[in-house]
Amino acid sequence: MWLVILYSINVFITFTLSQLGMVRHWIQVRKEERRWFRKMLVNGIGLVMTSSILITVVILKFGEGGWITLVITSLLAGAAIYIKTHYNTIRKELILVQKEVMHIIPDIIKNLSEKHAAIIQPNKKKDTGKTIVIMVNGYNGLGLFSLFKILDYFLLDCQKVLFLQIGLIDSKSIRGNEQVEKLTESMVTDLQKYKAIAEQIGITADYCYSIGTDVVEEVDKMLPEIAKKYPGAIFIGGQLIFGGNTRLSRMLHNYTIFAIQRKLFRHGITTIVIPIPLEIDSFVSKQNLRSMMT
Repeated sequence: MWLVILYSINVFITFTLSQLGMVRHWIQVRKEERRWFRKMLVNGIGLVMTSSILITVVILKFGEGGWITLVITSLLAGAAIYIKTHYNTIRKELILVQKEVMHIIPDIIKNLSEKHAAIIQPNKKKDTGKTIVIMVNGYNGLGLFSLFKILDYFLLDCQKVLFLQIGLIDSKSIRGNEQVEKLTESMVTDLQKYKAIAEQIGITADYCYSIGTDVVEEVDKMLPEIAKKYPGAIFIGGQLIFGGNTRLSRMLHNYTIFAIQRKLFRHGITTIVIPIPLEIDSFVSKQNLRSMMT
């Protein structure tokens, strides 16, 4: 019985919120929409009716299961608000990191190039190191942050860098060749920028890419060709470490790099995951960035 009450109450909650959203919409576009008042009036009447029915149902059926509905709905709404707040906080932190990285890119490149020049002595051959395959996802501040951290760690053993990017497509993209072409063009542009930065530091660089519906499977498909062309290559990827690193936080974020690591492990290929700290306090992130300049 209470399932019927749960359904009826939540249906009118949905109707009420929909009408409220439309009323708010017509008020916001009143300067562009000539007949905004008439449309707002229609949705306003709907808002009054649906909210009246909602209140009536809740009062009449509260003791018969209405309170269970309110508790369940409130908990789900609270969870949704928490998740949205968490993602908004992380997005703001990422924006801060990206702005900081973009601001000091020339200084970091200069510092890393000096370190690389000091490592490669005139009488030392440059072919003694290994090829490092760096997995990237778009050209942005976070990707550059990961790149600089990786190069800072592996400058001594790095002979060549191969940038690897997988473009994800969905069912809509598969049906439209134009979208696939735009994605390919965007990926090539991003990879060329990464290659240019590596070459500015003094490291030989190349790139490869693929397009598919699953990152792990696409990496697995590209593996034979990469292993043949770059024997003994080491795969490296960065993983964000979020503040607190709670179980719920781990559930809300993408850990594809570990799935790739498990896949490559079965092929006997070394895969290194570099932790990229992203604390809630932006000062910590700035410290990490500045450390690469000293």
